[in-house]
Amino acid sequence: MERPQTRRGSSDTISFWEQQQPAETNTSSQGGGDGGIANSSSRPLTRMANEYGVQKPAGGMMSAGFAQRISTVNRPGSRVGTAASGSNAMRAVTAYNYNAAAVERPTTQQGLGGLKTASRGLPQRQIQDKSYYLGVLRAKMTEVNAEMGKLTKGIEKNNKELQSLPSLEKRVKEMAAEITDLQSQAADLNLLQEKIAISSDASQMEIELQSLLVQNEREAHEAEDLFDVVKTVKEKMAALEREIQMENDEAEKFITTLTPGEQEKYSQLRTEQNILAKEVENTTTQLSALETKARKLEEELRPFPTKEEMFRLRQNLVELESKYEQMKEQDAKRLDPEGERAQLVASVKSDNAEVAAMEQQIKEILAETERLQNELQEIDNTFEESQSERGQKYRDLRKREQVMDEFLSSWEDNYASEMDRLRELETHIMQTLNKVGKQQSLMQLVPSISEYSTAKEDYLVKEGELEKSRATVEGIAIEYQRLQNNLQKMEDLENKIQGELKTLKDQLETIQTNSIKFTGVDDLRHETEERRNRLLLEQDDLADKKSEIQARVNQLQTQCDNLQVELDKNETHVTLHVFDEKLRSLEEDNELMSKFISENQNTYNVSARRDATMEIVRTYMDNLQSTYN
Repeated sequence: MERPQTRRGSSDTISFWEQQQPAETNTSSQGGGDGGIANSSSRPLTRMANEYGVQKPAGGMMSAGFAQRISTVNRPGSRVGTAASGSNAMRAVTAYNYNAAAVERPTTQQGLGGLKTASRGLPQRQIQDKSYYLGVLRAKMTEVNAEMGKLTKGIEKNNKELQSLPSLEKRVKEMAAEITDLQSQAADLNLLQEKIAISSDASQMEIELQSLLVQNEREAHEAEDLFDVVKTVKEKMAALEREIQMENDEAEKFITTLTPGEQEKYSQLRTEQNILAKEVENTTTQLSALETKARKLEEELRPFPTKEEMFRLRQNLVELESKYEQMKEQDAKRLDPEGERAQLVASVKSDNAEVAAMEQQIKEILAETERLQNELQEIDNTFEESQSERGQKYRDLRKREQVMDEFLSSWEDNYASEMDRLRELETHIMQTLNKVGKQQSLMQLVPSISEYSTAKEDYLVKEGELEKSRATVEGIAIEYQRLQNNLQKMEDLENKIQGELKTLKDQLETIQTNSIKFTGVDDLRHETEERRNRLLLEQDDLADKKSEIQARVNQLQTQCDNLQVELDKNETHVTLHVFDEKLRSLEEDNELMSKFISENQNTYNVSARRDATMEIVRTYMDNLQSTYN
């Protein structure tokens, strides 16, 4: 017998036995047995055996002993167990003493209820107490620890791979270099195989090999020269950058020594410079945009020659009109011959006077220059004695100026010597080419074997010389191109040196001006000390005034806070504040409504339509009157 899956008492067991009986249809009659009652759904209550061989008592009632035996079949630990078998039996007997129908709804300990089906799903504990949750927590912790162990192993594996990564990268680089070498060797071997397949002459290959070696050596020397040139240029650039940085530092130091007025003027000039730079940039951008637009318009006009010609004629017309206006202005300003003569004489006199004044100014400037040079020489001597950083820098600038002067003075000689060398190389190239041409024209075939072999050897030698000559020509052409590039670089360097020379002259003038300005250092120090003392006194006075004003401000702030607290407590003020808020909101609503009304008035202008309608009505009435009259 299977254990019931739900909690059922003795009455549930009775229902189970009743379900095992075969269904019989009977009519409404008086049933037999003790205490039987009439029921339309009951069958004759007789003692019979069911299909399991168990006899039921007649009348649908069960003895207490049978109920007690049935109660022991229940699941242990349920609410209907052996401990409560007596009470359950009594309940069952009591229930059957009331002659309840067997097919009616069974009565359990909890009251009336239907048959319960077996619960589906995984079995679980009925009481989930602290130990249950501790078990769940331990299971989850075990899973988390297992997952952490997996992650730790993965991390260790990745760390090992990362540690071996540099060695692998190094090995990959070595193998890549080895592959490159092998590829180059394979290419050389393939080329050699092709040469052998085309021509089996080993001497020809040796000649080509020698020419290639010469060419490679020449290109290697050129690469080394270019590397040296690049290195020299980079060193010069670094030196120039350091000098520029030093000059900027000196300029900043000089700016800090200026008076506040001069610093303010310098700031204004820098601001104006930035503004002008932005304006120049914007103007350049606009100009480029206009040029692009002009090119686009020209491209659009190109398919239409007539429009292009019309545009050109219109431009000519505008130019001619401007010239015509200028000529009209000149005619209007033109005087008679006598007036022009008098004007010319006056202009000549004024020019002569200006020339005389300028000559006098030149003399004064020369004298002043001589005097300044003498002072500069004295300053140089002073700087040389003082071994200061500024003096050292000034001496470096003077040395550089001397080097630049020497370079500029020897520039023409160097340029002429390089041009002569180029002409000599060109002459040598032409002579070599003529010689090669003559040698080729004198070659003749000889029928004898010995002469043929000799001629062949001569031919190979001459061909090798020809290849060498061609290589020489190519090398000379490359050398010519390199010299041209060097010449261009020297011209650029000359322009750059001239610009630097001009900049150095300007800096020299600035240094001279500063040297004149800083001659009175003692007076400047005395004035600065007096100004510092005066400012310290003013600072003390202002500090006293500040403390007094701060105390007064604190007192007034306290009074203001007290008044504000009293004002916040005042009901009238609170009411006025609320009214102010309402008034502000009403004003905003009024303004919004005014805007809405004005917009609707502009949208729905009734007056104009009304006037138009009235005009139409008047016209219609006039037409009616004229028709009927």
